[in-house]
Amino acid sequence: MSLARGRAAHRFGLRGWATDWAAARRHWAPERLTVTALETTGFALFFLMLFVPAAYRPLKVVLLLPLLLATVVRTLLERRVALHPHVAFGCLLFSVLGVVFVLRGYLADAPGALRMSTVYVIWPWVNAFLLSSLADEARLWRLARLMVWTTIAICAYSVSFILWSAGWLPNALYLRLDQGQEIGFYGGFMEFGVRSMASLLFLVPFVTGALVTGSHRFRAAHLWLALASGLAIGLLSGRRAFQLILVLGLPIAVAFRLGLPVKVRRRSGPRVRRTLVSVAAVCIAAVIALQQTYGLSLGVVWTKFKTGFQFSSDAVAQSRALQFTALIDGWLNSPMLGSGHGASASVIRSVEMPWAYELSYVAFLYHTGLVGFLLYALGVTWIFVQGVRMIREGASLAPLMIAALTGMTCFLIANATNPYLEKFDCLWTLFLPLGVVNAWLLKRPAAPTPVVQ
Repeated sequence: MSLARGRAAHRFGLRGWATDWAAARRHWAPERLTVTALETTGFALFFLMLFVPAAYRPLKVVLLLPLLLATVVRTLLERRVALHPHVAFGCLLFSVLGVVFVLRGYLADAPGALRMSTVYVIWPWVNAFLLSSLADEARLWRLARLMVWTTIAICAYSVSFILWSAGWLPNALYLRLDQGQEIGFYGGFMEFGVRSMASLLFLVPFVTGALVTGSHRFRAAHLWLALASGLAIGLLSGRRAFQLILVLGLPIAVAFRLGLPVKVRRRSGPRVRRTLVSVAAVCIAAVIALQQTYGLSLGVVWTKFKTGFQFSSDAVAQSRALQFTALIDGWLNSPMLGSGHGASASVIRSVEMPWAYELSYVAFLYHTGLVGFLLYALGVTWIFVQGVRMIREGASLAPLMIAALTGMTCFLIANATNPYLEKFDCLWTLFLPLGVVNAWLLKRPAAPTPVVQ
């Protein structure tokens, strides 16, 4: 009798309905809905950090607080945090170093000591808690695809700002955001800036690295759209740092790709060669299109780029030369431990923030001395070393690591002349690659303990 009922149920599809109902219940379970809501909140926060950095802070706080609360609750319930011991130790070490150098500046009456405590003490731990939620590999790939779409969104907004400033876009179609917009039109070139261009310093090389890997995790059409728009914005921006990383992004990505196992490189070799040819074609097409539509002159752009290194004639270069001399003189007064975070040198660049300087690495040497500078440099080097190990191992996250290291390398180069890393909305450029390393280390089997005979 039971066999007959089973056959009847199968005939009328009752068993399939029961299976679908059970799957639906699992899909809409409260736990799954909570995880989805928190991931959506985290992705929304990350998008805002990239798209409108240093603005709309109350909204970001509203998104950040439930994420931190959920992370703390999960840690208390599970009695563990999804951080590899080496990563957790590094976060603790650099937070302690931040306390030491902030106290050193505070005791010396440095004007920005307390302001810098958020950057070097609080924000590292906030980012550490956030990256503990990225231990899931699938989530990391979803976040990477979000970064590609964010690149396109930033470029689209930049184009709308340019068209609106030129009078080609009506006011009704332009969304006026708090982006610190500025623009100037000159013969053969232009200069413009929005705050989100700091994110593009990482994102455009990231997209280049993703294309070079040939990973199927990304849609090629999305990557090409992001790269083409990023190249156009970089050329139009007139920003020397941006133009420099546009040139360096591809060779850096290729260099990291060479670390992949030979079998992996051979398997994706033809696709990558087509990609390299296509990247060159896209660059040429972007230049021709800008020459025809805007009248861009590469000769003028190159001349403007060179003036950034003419310390005797260019006003910006002269200002940085003065900063360099003042910071080195201040560092020599305390070469080992520096003057502490928030201290100002004999040359003041900003009245509102007298401790902030464009030459961020020289300023960091002045603030923390050789001890602090070398320790922080060691932390960044550790990320590179672990990332290269992952690439050489041919891990499943290796393509993402190549893209992330390409972006981080280019961002660190650009950061040499602008203090981007002293802002919460830019620290992700270090913690995202660290999050990829953390996910790999947690998944990687521990080395066996040697047996003593």
